[in-house]
Amino acid sequence: MASQVNPIEKILGRPLPPEGGEAVLQNVHYVMKDNVLRQAELTRPVQKDMADFYDLHWKLPGAYDNEISDAFQIELFRTMFPGFEQLVEREVQRGANVLDVGCGSGVAGRAFFGSVFDRINYVGVDMSSAIEQARDDYKRLGYNVGLLQAELNTLPFPNESFDFVFCPGVLHYTMDIGNAIESLARVLKRGGRFVSWIYKRQRPIRQLTDDYIRSVISKMTPPEAFEAVKPLTKLGIALGRIKEELEIPEDIPFLEIKKGRYSLQRFFYYHIMKLFYNPELPFQRHVVNNWNAYYPKHVQFLPAAQIKTFFERLGFHFEIWNEEGNGISVIAVKP
Repeated sequence: MASQVNPIEKILGRPLPPEGGEAVLQNVHYVMKDNVLRQAELTRPVQKDMADFYDLHWKLPGAYDNEISDAFQIELFRTMFPGFEQLVEREVQRGANVLDVGCGSGVAGRAFFGSVFDRINYVGVDMSSAIEQARDDYKRLGYNVGLLQAELNTLPFPNESFDFVFCPGVLHYTMDIGNAIESLARVLKRGGRFVSWIYKRQRPIRQLTDDYIRSVISKMTPPEAFEAVKPLTKLGIALGRIKEELEIPEDIPFLEIKKGRYSLQRFFYYHIMKLFYNPELPFQRHVVNNWNAYYPKHVQFLPAAQIKTFFERLGFHFEIWNEEGNGISVIAVKP
């Protein structure tokens, strides 16, 4: 297990303020509250809505707090980042600094770095109070971690502080993806790895459907939205249980539909609307996945080529750039 010195103190090179104490870091005002360093003035209104949503999302019982969910997350990363476990074992040295941005309860970070977690300096950042779930879970697991409630564009760390920046499923919720990548690149060491998964522009019908559903769901309160996506969730499960396949006889280029055989659920998922289905996961997790897709009102769906330029203009080279499915898997190395 890592030293009991808080990893944030190691990276800043200075002690953190005591409970209730304040500090100014990189010209931003922070306060220590309930063992979490928190940015004093946190979010713009559009981001506050999202923060309030994720306060509930990561704390919902039955969604992420079980071994089945953890196993699913690892399998998902094996698809997104082939060979990630070997890369982590090979490249994560003892004492490596890892920044988990948009960490939520820390589930994804533990899945990705699980085999080496006892030898890294882990810092989790989230703008919502989901950071408190991360605090409780890491305490229960006995890990010494640093936790920060802050916006990713105003992080308090010096330039080139981290060996890994890890932020899957986060950047498309920022106000400007390019600026977010640049802000995180600032704190990444030369030769360090930037690991992310980012929504890309969806296929035409799904983009239209998702935009409409989001326009309705995002006007609700989070609990109302949770209930509203349950019928959609049941539709996805019903489609997933149908074993017959759909055969598309010919490409339909203007709809970005390729000929071939599809399960009904996968065809709907990629071309019509997000209807999550995994037979190994409980109903609650299905609902949460769809809720997470449709409640946040601010989501960017940029062309993959545009997202790629954000990294290229900073000189990154790619170990993984995979545009499969509805998003882009990225492991990029800073020059």
